[in-house]
Amino acid sequence: MKKASLEDAPEMVFYIRAHGGLTRDLFHSVESGLQERTLSVHVDGPYGGLVEDVPALYETLVFVAGGSGIAACLPWIQHAVARVEKGGAIVRAIHLIWVVREPAHLQWISNELDSITRRHPTLLQLHLFVTDKALSGVKVVPDDDSDGTPASSVELDLGPVQNGRPYLPELIPSLLSSSRRVLIFGCGPEGMRTDLCNAAAAAQRRVLAGEADVITLHTEFFGW
Repeated sequence: MKKASLEDAPEMVFYIRAHGGLTRDLFHSVESGLQERTLSVHVDGPYGGLVEDVPALYETLVFVAGGSGIAACLPWIQHAVARVEKGGAIVRAIHLIWVVREPAHLQWISNELDSITRRHPTLLQLHLFVTDKALSGVKVVPDDDSDGTPASSVELDLGPVQNGRPYLPELIPSLLSSSRRVLIFGCGPEGMRTDLCNAAAAAQRRVLAGEADVITLHTEFFGW
């Protein structure tokens, strides 16, 4: 039997935000020159999760992320796009609602998102929100409650960004249009998950009205 090599192993990418303790130590260990290093790690899990063949079952995918909760959404987005490219998927639209505290946080996965939107300009639709009022380095679309005065002046490559937090029970149903099979996937703080549950309940009225076949909600815990 041929022994598997490191080149044959699937790649795992970790997005780690440095706070204190282990994550701060990891950051300090590589910040000098940001050189490549080899570390031994122990990966525990996964436990349960979403086991459906998502790209083959749902026409519209809606991902909702709060801050680093994007780490739970990005792999599913990439998986769905890959399945669309290979065929055998019924996905027609992917929406990403991402709420971050600072504009700089949007750069965490800007390369990955840019790669997808360049290959599929209409497949992935981004809905980006920054909650920090002291915005700089980003062009902001004023929300409905503002006086319309634009804040800051530079637009990110990812597109326009809205200031504040989205009202999910209103935003999500507006994204579903005529889709009959929808998956709503979210990862973020507890308050966001509560709003997301309410948004999914509002959207599921379309099933009761015969306007959709299934609208599924799946959430991941934000934290330990």
